[in-house]
Amino acid sequence: MDENWNLMREGLPEVPKVTDWLVQATPSAARIGFDPQQLLFFAVESTIRDLACAEAKISAGSAPRQLIPVPGANLVDCVWENWEEAASRRPPRPRKPISSVPVSFAGQTWQEKLDNLRAQMVKENVGAVVIFALDEIAWLLNLRGDDISHNPVFFAYLVVTRDVLHLFIDAERGAGSVDLAEYFSCDSHKVERHAYSDFRGWMSELKGNRAILEAGRVWLPPTASYALMDAIPVNLRYIEISPLSSAKAIKNEAELAGMRQTNLVDSLALCDFLAWLKDITSPAQSPAGDGAASSDPCGVVADPPRIRAAAEGCKGLSFATISGIDENGAIIHYHVGDSTNPRPLTANSMYLIDSGGQYSTGTTNVTRTVHVGTPTVEQREDFTHVLKALISLATLLFPDGTTGTALDVV
Repeated sequence: MDENWNLMREGLPEVPKVTDWLVQATPSAARIGFDPQQLLFFAVESTIRDLACAEAKISAGSAPRQLIPVPGANLVDCVWENWEEAASRRPPRPRKPISSVPVSFAGQTWQEKLDNLRAQMVKENVGAVVIFALDEIAWLLNLRGDDISHNPVFFAYLVVTRDVLHLFIDAERGAGSVDLAEYFSCDSHKVERHAYSDFRGWMSELKGNRAILEAGRVWLPPTASYALMDAIPVNLRYIEISPLSSAKAIKNEAELAGMRQTNLVDSLALCDFLAWLKDITSPAQSPAGDGAASSDPCGVVADPPRIRAAAEGCKGLSFATISGIDENGAIIHYHVGDSTNPRPLTANSMYLIDSGGQYSTGTTNVTRTVHVGTPTVEQREDFTHVLKALISLATLLFPDGTTGTALDVV
């Protein structure tokens, strides 16, 4: 960010609330535009209320300001479109190959999952469900992708009605991808595929689709954008957590077996890494490092990916490995490549490794802190305090609705 930007971190004492800033920066009766595709519906509703409170506090008596949805191109898209070099520099939307998940891993066919979803729709008097969470789409369809780094998902939208599953997706996926036409060829479960870019237009026309709306309400999760929510008449909105969220969370026997197998295989890979770490820090070996300073050709940070690549069923990392030596281990989401102070790994180092893998049967995320030599008394005490806190957290019973911040006291 250059001098044309002013970064304002919400929550800091010196940073005003967004609505307070808007009242101070705009005249009375101002029309303040927002992108309805980017803001959540309930976030807009909340902002409208907060804006009224800010006006009463800062600008009492002035004509009220209005939040106005501005449909059409996103401002960032406009920058790309008006940038002469955009055609050669803007990366295309990823369209990586898609693979199918065997029923032996999933425990259910996509048709069975769809039947369960429709049974819930009937129970709630719902005629259609709009699904935009990529992990839920991948789970329901028993498909996996690689459109987002470290995530086995693909860009798509779903609208499930009582008799048709509408899938919005870029179908051209290149060599090695499952043939979607063949995959969804099923007389008992009709699937209509649409271009990914057609979703917004299709939803905007939903108000006039009597066949769908007469079948019941439209199920939208609270995380729906303003544009999505606005496409549905108020009296036909059924706003509730996605039915796939809980269905995906309740694992069947095949999924549980896969999770156990995944963690077993991943544990073996981690043991291999820790054994390698012990070898390179033995007195007979030269000191290594957490980055370019390493005398080892891989470097400490590079070895976990190498070991997991050989693990059975591993598709890649579940996130970029966090590998920190001494004080660098205390930096949240530390990455060696971004560090201005990479630390050498010595016989007296404390070392943190936070890594994970994507497997055919599940995902792992493991953090370990080890000392490669003899820890000091202070290090032992600190480590013990952290261990006791983790044990307390693991054995804690807390009521429904407890937030993560409430657990920080542990």
